[in-house]
Amino acid sequence: MFREQDWKSLERTFDSGKSKEPTTTGKFGIGFRSNFHMTDTPFILSGLVLRYFDPSDPPVLLDPNPGCKWTMNSSDSTQVSLNREKSTLELQLENLLESILDRFQGICGFDKNEFLKGNPYKGTLFYLPFRTKEKKGNISETIYIPSMVEELWNKYYERDLTRALLFMRSILTISFSKISENSNLETFISSQSLETNQSEERQKIQQFISDNSKDLFNAITQEHEITCNYVASITMKTGTETEKVDWLIFSKFDTTKSKNFCQENKFLGIPWIAMAIQLSTDSIVPLEGEG
Repeated sequence: MFREQDWKSLERTFDSGKSKEPTTTGKFGIGFRSNFHMTDTPFILSGLVLRYFDPSDPPVLLDPNPGCKWTMNSSDSTQVSLNREKSTLELQLENLLESILDRFQGICGFDKNEFLKGNPYKGTLFYLPFRTKEKKGNISETIYIPSMVEELWNKYYERDLTRALLFMRSILTISFSKISENSNLETFISSQSLETNQSEERQKIQQFISDNSKDLFNAITQEHEITCNYVASITMKTGTETEKVDWLIFSKFDTTKSKNFCQENKFLGIPWIAMAIQLSTDSIVPLEGEG
């Protein structure tokens, strides 16, 4: 679920509150901004909060509101308190709240009624309504349709998804489904999942990073060089077909030399280097190198 710091970072849109957290997904501050390629008004639901952003001038949805935040209050199960920011159009905002919650209903276990009672949703959902020719802001002229998104996913699935999963630290599964507009029923398209027998040495790396996440760079000294290797398996599912590909991962958490290089070049990452070699030979997965 989103932390208060995450919400504040989104308010600043072009600034990442995670820039000083080198172990955190989203540390480069560009993830949320990429949503505006497709939408002018992204909606986010997490915990007890539903929020949307409308930074166009004038706003797309409800002029003059550049966005709104609804916070469910669990102190009274029969009366939900809605704490809104810049909510001058009460009736329209209430109708918008209802319509968005209906959109989320049933997706990934979300229950509208429980949310309205003040029971937090234990996760985060995004809704990116496509801009249209009739209703768009001044952020972009690009108009997306569902078939374009499916084409983007297929390219990502074929070229980049395996690489992403192999080197992510927290995400284990990424899947793509179609959701019908009227019933919110999900139709599975494809997915990839990661399984590893991560070595004791890699766990030492992760533990060291976790213990020193607030000041990792200063914690790194010459004695912390750790090299390890382990096997990772990627299970790829498309429709009813399943394929499993094994990879050998070489991983190294480097020392002061790499730390100094990162600092001198103002690189926000940490000196953790990894390389993947495909072990399965039945089918070769294209995996281009990336710095």
